[in-house]
Amino acid sequence: MCRGKWFHRPVEPVDVVQQIRPRPATGTEPRSGEPPFAVVMAGYVVDFHHRNACSRCRPDGSCARLADAGATLRAWRDRRVQWELRARRDRDGR
Repeated sequence: MCRGKWFHRPVEPVDVVQQIRPRPATGTEPRSGEPPFAVVMAGYVVDFHHRNACSRCRPDGSCARLADAGATLRAWRDRRVQWELRARRDRDGR
């Protein structure tokens, strides 16, 4: 049932870091080889903060957006390291 292009259903807030953490049941890397959209956007947030301050930046230099982006990127890097270690272990036959 289509209600037009302006109809949006409510979306529940989701913790982005929890979305990209590895799930115990599956350990396979995505086939596309590209990071998830949330990871790409986190990279843009970090890049923006290297050039400018956003509206939520505090005078001491801390920023909640930058902290969230950093957590997202750290979780993605940890997951990639786990994939690489698992692939190396499987390749070596251990």
